Amino acid sequence: MVFPALFMLSAKGANRLAGNPVNNRAMTLRLAYILIPVGIFAWIAFSLPAVMVNYGYIISVFSDPLGLGWDLLGTADSHFKPLFPEWIPVIQGVVLLVGLYFGLSRGYMGLRDFIQDQKLQTRAMILPALFALVVINLLLKLYMG
Repeated sequence: MVFPALFMLSAKGANRLAGNPVNNRAMTLRLAYILIPVGIFAWIAFSLPAVMVNYGYIISVFSDPLGLGWDLLGTADSHFKPLFPEWIPVIQGVVLLVGLYFGLSRGYMGLRDFIQDQKLQTRAMILPALFALVVINLLLKLYMG
């Protein structure tokens, strides 16, 4: 409840900074395009450690899916070794920053229909960009420690 309300406030402020070209609901819906890539890449960053640490187990399960001692792919007895565990926080940070880039670029492109002046588009993106940046910073602190 708090997250959507804060985003709606940032969209309302963006509409005001752009000179109120449309109603606040339309601006909020158009700026919501920022949240889609941010959310998708946050989920990728969240899932990344499980895949990188347990990939050896996943490969061995593919070779013996029912646990009956099969060795279909020749990897049933492969030794467990995590894939670059010391690099996981760095990769998570890069993934989150890529999500921020895509989110902000999609939000900026979403405003083209409403606001033709590029200076007003940039002014309208200030508050939603700060909102997305705060969210990414919170996720970076959560994932990277």
